[in-house]
Amino acid sequence: MTFEKRKTYWLKKAASAELRVDVASDVMTGQNVGYCVSSIDEDKTGEIESLFVASNYRGLGVGDNLMRMVLAWMDENGTVAKIIEVAAGNEQAFGFYNRYGFFARKTVLKQTAKG
Repeated sequence: MTFEKRKTYWLKKAASAELRVDVASDVMTGQNVGYCVSSIDEDKTGEIESLFVASNYRGLGVGDNLMRMVLAWMDENGTVAKIIEVAAGNEQAFGFYNRYGFFARKTVLKQTAKG
């Protein structure tokens, strides 16, 4: 999904849910090195919409810090469930999310329109 499509989706979602954006920066360079977009809907379901850490910053705790902040925010706001959707082809992310209690519950297969 392109950034423009994500932005449109998040702006629409922000109209009906609480939306949070956390950005991680390198304090030495000031460069942004990661982000996490999350939401809580009216049913009190928290969703980690997108999590990214630049490849040269992975394994340094950036993703862990982002996850801990967003999960604490969700707990403080009384979520009753938390979800993460992982795109096909990104199954290597399962191990990371498993550390925070997220496990695969189902697989959805989708056919898209041709043309």
